Amino acid sequence: MNWKQAASLIVLYLLLIIASIEFVSLFYWLVQPLGLYAESLAWTQNIARLESQIFYAMAPLTPTLFTLFIFSWIAKPILKILKVKALQFKIGDKKFSLAPSKSTAHQYLTKRCTATLILASSMAAATLLTLYPYSPALNPDCHHVGVDIHGYAGDWLPNMANQTSILQTINYAFSRLGDRPLGLLLMYVVHKTTGFSTWTVAMFLPAILAPLTVLAIYYFSREARLNQTVASLAAVFTIFSYHLTTGIFAGFLSNWMAMIGVYIFSGLLMHSMRLKSRLHGSLAALTMVLVLFTHAGTWGMFMGVVAAFTLLQLFGDIRAKRAFPSWNMKLLTIILAVNASANVLRNCFLSFGVAIEVLQVAQAGMSMQNIAEYWSTVNYTFNFYMFRTFLNPLIVFLSLIGALAILTKSVGEAHEYLTSSLLASTIPFILGNLVIQARILYNLPISIFAAQGLYTILTLNSNITKKYKKFYALAITLTILFNLNYALRLLFALPSREFP
Repeated sequence: MNWKQAASLIVLYLLLIIASIEFVSLFYWLVQPLGLYAESLAWTQNIARLESQIFYAMAPLTPTLFTLFIFSWIAKPILKILKVKALQFKIGDKKFSLAPSKSTAHQYLTKRCTATLILASSMAAATLLTLYPYSPALNPDCHHVGVDIHGYAGDWLPNMANQTSILQTINYAFSRLGDRPLGLLLMYVVHKTTGFSTWTVAMFLPAILAPLTVLAIYYFSREARLNQTVASLAAVFTIFSYHLTTGIFAGFLSNWMAMIGVYIFSGLLMHSMRLKSRLHGSLAALTMVLVLFTHAGTWGMFMGVVAAFTLLQLFGDIRAKRAFPSWNMKLLTIILAVNASANVLRNCFLSFGVAIEVLQVAQAGMSMQNIAEYWSTVNYTFNFYMFRTFLNPLIVFLSLIGALAILTKSVGEAHEYLTSSLLASTIPFILGNLVIQARILYNLPISIFAAQGLYTILTLNSNITKKYKKFYALAITLTILFNLNYALRLLFALPSREFP
């Protein structure tokens, strides 16, 4: 046995040991809501604690990794100045590149039946995760889980229900709750048509939003013509993304609904750009207007993303020396104009003034003083804020690798659009307070970047990928197990926490 074979065996056994720890830990968290825990299974709790210690040993890296991730777009102009086409490195005689190579190692993930099964399983798993904190064994009195749930179930929805007519209910939603009337009206309709209490509607709405988020992200990934493996991995990664973990803890129901709308908008936008479809372009503009009335703060952030994307398209037109604006440029300009007009009309009719929503958010939570306090703020955001739901070093690391891969490859509108989400978020994140940072973290398409990152790592060298298929299957399994343990560990602790 030569040294290469010995090294391969050592790595394989190490991965198998880690996988065993992750499997046992996952088993421990899964039996908790079933009430099957017994003294004979006490050893699994020790393994779960060990897994948690391993997880939190890497956690201090998360703020630094995220800072590198959100600034990763700087790599593109630097590489252009240096005339470097791709980030590559060599280990011995093997060449590795961050631009993913074509490989047959993951063909099973690209088959239609497999992709459909992964999508359906991810949607089902997402639903089950939202119900986990309401298990009778963990939450006997079925009290609500989520910071903002009380606002929806105990205040806004009852006040809407107390109005004497449907017109007064609509007027109340738009005049008193003008930053999120559409989502509240949808919840009100569910409350009235099903007869469920406002608490039931608000508490269990995530069980519907979670699978829809998985589906919306998958839809965008396919319309953006991302690799099928990346699209499938993005669907899986959504299960334990911030959209779910932070969304459940914080009770970001309106923000969550708006994010589903954003991914639908993004898919329609990519479709319209690819096929020059006026219909899909019109639907994209309309969808973003609906996002404005679902959660204005989310709309404001993504208008910034669309604006950054428009600038990138403009620079592309200038480089191409086009005499007239391209289709993409015209489409984005119309979308921006339609949405800005909708916001001005909304604010005028609702007596909010005419200020653009994103400027209102900036004035409330951003200042130059926050630059000096950046590291203390970002460390608090990850290590303490939002019940530490943002503290996931692996998914942030994978997102960083995915961003670098997208930036170095940068082929087509989809990659530029994803880059725009980083461009538009950098300055607000640096200047923002805890609330701004949390919303940016929640709204970024982390699951897509992370999926691209994992795929990039697995295809750093096509020959190695093809030769060691079992290693890569094990790496995918380990990544999923690691993140499932992260999600279940958080959800397990939620019922014991007091919410307002």
